[in-house]
Amino acid sequence: MAKATMEAAVRKIIESGHGRLAQSLLEHGLVDELRLSVHPVLVGSGQVLFRDGQKQALRLAGARTFRTGVVVLTYHPEFPVRT
Repeated sequence: MAKATMEAAVRKIIESGHGRLAQSLLEHGLVDELRLSVHPVLVGSGQVLFRDGQKQALRLAGARTFRTGVVVLTYHPEFPVRT
């Protein structure tokens, strides 16, 4: 589907979590806002948001801190994606 057609057909996609869908949307320039929740918990392992070697410039658009210590960071991607 052409980008102009997609823009007319899809107004919002909310993807919770991370993985291939988020990576593909970023790679194709289809993300206009990215919200990352930072929880005050240390873990010894986990999954990464971006593929190995994938880089994405982000501009901080906002930050909100909750009483629990969770911080939600809102970013706007700067395109094009740099790999």
